[in-house]
Amino acid sequence: MPPLLAENRLAVAFYAAGYLLGVAVFALMARRRRLSTMGIWLLSFAGLAGGLAGANLGQWLGSGGTSAGKTILGGIAGGYLSVIVAKRLLGLHRPTGDLFAVALSAGEAVGR
Repeated sequence: MPPLLAENRLAVAFYAAGYLLGVAVFALMARRRRLSTMGIWLLSFAGLAGGLAGANLGQWLGSGGTSAGKTILGGIAGGYLSVIVAKRLLGLHRPTGDLFAVALSAGEAVGR
């Protein structure tokens, strides 16, 4: 195990649990609303990837490129923008913000 992960094993476990809980809540809500389609799943993965990229980019820009880490605001902005772009590319027109809002809140409650 890399030294950084060995030192922060508990933090890594909480981050992973937060991501898993967010995906589980998203899946549950999508299924309840009968929106569990391939397009919605692609949209969720676009939001996750954009959120991770935005969180890292926000920290990198905020520190002048001298620090690694993540920012919550960068993650929210990156995820939001990536979902907008993905919805246009996939041709999805239904509202999805409520699915992401609850999933993001649940994931942040555990992962932070």
